[in-house]
Amino acid sequence: MKDITIKGKDISKELCVFIGCVVVMELVNIYAIIAYGGKWIEVLKSLGFVFVSALVLYVIVGVIRLAIKGVSVLIKKTIK
Repeated sequence: MKDITIKGKDISKELCVFIGCVVVMELVNIYAIIAYGGKWIEVLKSLGFVFVSALVLYVIVGVIRLAIKGVSVLIKKTIK
């Protein structure tokens, strides 16, 4: 059986993407608190929801990145 190795560069890249998703979802949460006049303690109380929604966003971004990569590979093969 062949071992799969993941480079540190790839791990740090994916970690940065996930942290970006968490930041985006936290900003959406803060916007919702401001827009609906909620209490600021909701920022801490809703961290679980923020992380779950960040995971969903990460999966969506991953599917989009995979689709873009697939299309670019197909275009490169077509050009050759």
